Amino acid sequence: MATNLIYNLPKAEILAQLAEETSELAQAALKLRRAIDKENPTPKSQAEATDDLIEEIADVQLCLEVLFYGSNLGDLDDKITLAKATKKERWGKRLEAAKMKSYVVSVGVEGDIFETVLLTAISPESAKSMAKKLYSNKYPSIPENQILTDIEGF
Repeated sequence: MATNLIYNLPKAEILAQLAEETSELAQAALKLRRAIDKENPTPKSQAEATDDLIEEIADVQLCLEVLFYGSNLGDLDDKITLAKATKKERWGKRLEAAKMKSYVVSVGVEGDIFETVLLTAISPESAKSMAKKLYSNKYPSIPENQILTDIEGF
């Protein structure tokens, strides 16, 4: 059977094929991006570009299957799952950090101690929440529901 021939290719050839297919996958992803945002129009529709992306994903997966043929795929799956979880966490942290802004928050209780704090947060609401917690920690006798906050400049 002809498909058995691919499993007998030298690893160097399989790696070369994998590199070619991952390059084509990257091109298909970029083409789909163009079809979606239409900033730099492409003659392909979004559906056609999506189909092309799926085909390239299949090509990459096939190369990986051939590359790791005969390996303990359970161990490989575990390693991939762990690597994906680590990368997903790192990616999320980078996105979160990119959204962080500085807020000047006035915090206190009606007719009593008011303080101003500079906080870095994702949103004004989260800055207010952090200010309340800080104030509550500093003045534990004041119930948190009585603490008022205001974002300066908003």
